Amino acid sequence: TVIRDNEKELDGKLKALVHEAPLAAIAFNGAAMNALLPSKLKKLFPKAEMKADYTYLLRTRARKTEAEMQSIRQSFIRSSRAIAKTLRWGKSESQTRKVSEVDLADYLYKAYGEEGAVALSFKTISGSGPNSAIVHYSTPSKTQYFELGNLALLDSGAYYSEGFCTDCTRGFFVGSRDGSVKPASWQKEIYTTTLKSAIQVFIKPVDSNLSGKEVDAIIRGKVKDAGYDYMHGTGHGIGIHVHEDGIRL
Repeated sequence: TVIRDNEKELDGKLKALVHEAPLAAIAFNGAAMNALLPSKLKKLFPKAEMKADYTYLLRTRARKTEAEMQSIRQSFIRSSRAIAKTLRWGKSESQTRKVSEVDLADYLYKAYGEEGAVALSFKTISGSGPNSAIVHYSTPSKTQYFELGNLALLDSGAYYSEGFCTDCTRGFFVGSRDGSVKPASWQKEIYTTTLKSAIQVFIKPVDSNLSGKEVDAIIRGKVKDAGYDYMHGTGHGIGIHVHEDGIRL
């Protein structure tokens, strides 16, 4: 039962439970909710055991059915098409005029809509030059432009009608059409290092018994071996929420 912002309706629903079978235990995830509902239930069922570490719902969300996986795959394919279109547009437009961080984010919003997205899953991160090094850069600028020769960051996601969301990060270089502006050696090095560390998990599947920390160490280890690191997690679960519990690297 979903009850939105109506405590009177909630009280009525809970009191109706008293007339059913007595509760031996009240199970909930204390880390994911406030104290209102458990405290009300404890008053109604004073003898019930309070289990505040119940994560069954989170575990069932983490275990996707094949139908859910197929919907998620299709959502990512649609998002990837929108992002690729946006990057092509941004790189092309940057050859002849100034394209701002807001311009790129706005274009991506339209491209998502053309792919059937119903909403963004989070505010788009669109960062150029120095801003591309800020992992959670939150407010795209109208006066910060994608200059030739700079690295850039585009981190975004969208919801589709099936109910699943995406979260896609892209790092890219803004080069010149005639090839006169090419990446510096340090730009190629950090880009290639990051790319290699990520794709190795796809070309060499990891053991399913490994923990999230162990998988993170495998991927991050390649970056560290090259003398770098990133102040961020390597990955996380995704589904109906953009950060879904149950899987975290």
